[in-house]
This record gives sequence, C-alpha cells and structure tokens, in this order.
Amino acid sequence: MTKEELRKQWCDRVEEFKASGKTQAEWCKENNINKRTFNYWYRKFYNSDSIKNRSNSWISMKFDKSLKEREPSVISVKIGNAIIQISPGVDVDHLSKVLKVINSLC
Repeated sequence: MTKEELRKQWCDRVEEFKASGKTQAEWCKENNINKRTFNYWYRKFYNSDSIKNRSNSWISMKFDKSLKEREPSVISVKIGNAIIQISPGVDVDHLSKVLKVINSLC
C-alpha cells in the first residue's frame, strides 16, 4: 500500500468515526483498531483540518462609507540616529543610495 493509499484509508476511517457519534474507544473496539494508532491518525487529520479551516474562513468587516479616501501615509525609517521620512512616489534608486550612505556612517 502506498503512503497516499494509507492516508486515504485513515482519512475515511476518521470520517466514519466522526459520523458514528461514538467515543473513540467504542468505535475502535467495534472496528478492531488499536486506539493509539487511531488517535495518531485522528490528531493528524484534526490538526490539518483545523489549519485549513482557519486559513479558508471569512470574517465580516464593516467600513465607514463616510470616510473619504486618504492620501497614503509617510513612512519613517530610523537608522542609527537618522530618521528618513519616505513619501509615496519616492525615487527608489535615490532612496537606496541615501540609505547605503547613512548605513555606512552609523
């Protein structure tokens, strides 16, 4: 049996258990499955399912329609004692040169 087939088999077993409404001990005894082995696979699928559910869940957000679009904020970068304020639309090449000089001085 390949790893993928084994994983599929245990995934099916875990789903059967969930649908049964029985305790793990009861279900394992009825299906002649070692409780520790079942618990290992159950935790493996439970953990992966909970991660998937968290990453795919949606949340509600409300926005105040009365707020007008704001100008993008200025970003402040502190290097040593120097503070550089970067506005939207800055020349990236020029900024890079300035940062290199300041970094070499600090």
